[in-house]
Amino acid sequence: MSATGSTPRITIDPASVDAELVAVAADALRAGQLVAIPTETVYGLGCNALDPQAVAGVFDAKARPASDPLIVHVDGVAMAETVTTGAFPAAAAILARAFWPGPLTMILPKADTVPDAVTSGGTTVGVRCPSHPIAAAIIAAAGVPVAAPSANRFGQISPTSAAHVVDELDGRIDLIVAVPKHNRANAAVPIDIFIAIYVPNPTSLAALSIYWAHSKSRTRRPPANQLSSPWYVLFGASIEGHGAINASSFIHPLLPSVY
Repeated sequence: MSATGSTPRITIDPASVDAELVAVAADALRAGQLVAIPTETVYGLGCNALDPQAVAGVFDAKARPASDPLIVHVDGVAMAETVTTGAFPAAAAILARAFWPGPLTMILPKADTVPDAVTSGGTTVGVRCPSHPIAAAIIAAAGVPVAAPSANRFGQISPTSAAHVVDELDGRIDLIVAVPKHNRANAAVPIDIFIAIYVPNPTSLAALSIYWAHSKSRTRRPPANQLSSPWYVLFGASIEGHGAINASSFIHPLLPSVY
């Protein structure tokens, strides 16, 4: 944490990403530090997802209950495979091609290399690949998966600017990556956000289900036509070309924010 009580900041323009500044943030993550990073949704508080001490630092900085798991951010399927166990599900690969980079979080079987604190002791891990150019560049440069809940105290409003992060976490984290005022992360921008859950039991109705979705823009669609805007449930059997399943009875209420 910042010894002075004021967290250092660097500013990176997503329209012209500075590799040297990206390296500063990437080096901090590899060193086990906590870095606030802009994403296409809100600012995330990132740490090396494979470093137990760094993960503990995120929970401490946010005053986040240990029962609340973290989403792991990756730069693509290859990195996602390092935090999951077994063969990467074919249906998950289909969704990754359709929605990654983007705000799709897939719940997959956790690899032993992922600290239990990340998943709150669970056997599955939430994984997504952000599309924000700064987040994507930092994760790729760091070369490690990044656990990143929103960069605010637990229970507070998720931050959409570096100033909001300062208000919430100044002196409690190691680095804030700001963006120019004209190019902020903005959670108010209509965007597709949903979670896909891998069901390894082959006797279940489907191998992969999207439990919830709430889309205002619907600018991107999954590779299937079984949509009921703004709520839908999509089963893996349909995206894998095995025919549609009537999922109306399985629609789940919108869950609390994944952040």
